[in-house]
Amino acid sequence: MKEILSKVDMKPVAVLYAFADMNEEGESRTEPAVLMQVAAKVIPAEKIFAAHAHLPCERATVGTQEAWVVIRGLVEVDIYDIDDYPLECLGLRSGDCLLLLRGGHAMRTLVPTTLYEFKTGPYNGKEKDKRMIDP
Repeated sequence: MKEILSKVDMKPVAVLYAFADMNEEGESRTEPAVLMQVAAKVIPAEKIFAAHAHLPCERATVGTQEAWVVIRGLVEVDIYDIDDYPLECLGLRSGDCLLLLRGGHAMRTLVPTTLYEFKTGPYNGKEKDKRMIDP
């Protein structure tokens, strides 16, 4: 797990869960207060999770967070701080997960790529969802 910290307030802007770093020693999990919760786990064969349902929980959120999981391909991601200053360029490979907490980002696919994108909702259309950054 690699955290990219804001230079403005030293709080995480993004978190990379690299597939190559996963191991059976434990799991990497986001901090409890983060809106988009991610856990990276290596699960042994025949592990059983008892049938369950989640309890209702009222949530009030401000902002949008998203996560990408690369199924196959290769992606470069530019991470921007909360003041739009460029922080870092990350490479994502098959199996990697990037959690985008705040700030901004740009993405380039380097080869044909398939990925999942998860985003906190609701989604009200591009005009109400994005503010463009002038790199």
